[in-house]
Amino acid sequence: MRDGILHQGMPKASSYGKAVLPTWILYNNFARPMQMGKANGGDALMVQPWLFVETVLQLWRENIALIDENDSFPWANVIPMTIEQVGSQNP
Repeated sequence: MRDGILHQGMPKASSYGKAVLPTWILYNNFARPMQMGKANGGDALMVQPWLFVETVLQLWRENIALIDENDSFPWANVIPMTIEQVGSQNP
């Protein structure tokens, strides 16, 4: 999410063989979470932010173990803890 919507994916245009990547358009009435289209005579990535968020959350819910498997953007280990266990970790 952070590197996706907030930073438009933070891609290197030259890595994709293009001088300019598509413009991003965020609009709450698009019918799909993400799709390609045209705007101002060029390519555009059309994003419906609320559907996009729901899609990402649903994918994580279905595949939560993947959060530990990203080698290029590693997270800390995520484990469930009770409030008592959290309290015992702090002196």
